[in-house]
Amino acid sequence: MEQALSDVTVLDLGQVIAMPFCTMLLADMGARVIKVESLEQARERLSLGMKRVRNGVEERVPVYQYRDRNKQAITLNLMTATGVALFKELVAHVDVVTENFSVSTMELLAPDYNILPAQIFLDTF
Repeated sequence: MEQALSDVTVLDLGQVIAMPFCTMLLADMGARVIKVESLEQARERLSLGMKRVRNGVEERVPVYQYRDRNKQAITLNLMTATGVALFKELVAHVDVVTENFSVSTMELLAPDYNILPAQIFLDTF
């Protein structure tokens, strides 16, 4: 079944809660979401979890099970020239790039990010 955003590809650089939640909603509406993170961030994300009790048994539910549903994921080191070059190559093939880095981080990672070919940059504060 065709979904509202099935023709949209999103490159997700989001961190913590706000942007991953935003891109989860985009993925739920059919967008192809490609999550980009460093290897260290990937390890941390996979180790986080919430405790819950189900049928009297306490268990830990990994956060990524719900927040990163319907997403593809890659690891990429944006602190290296090779990583930035690969990022720019990926951007040429997507419709939207999302990020919620601290102010001016994108300028440090990719000084010319304003001229990247993605049509929309989403940023949360």
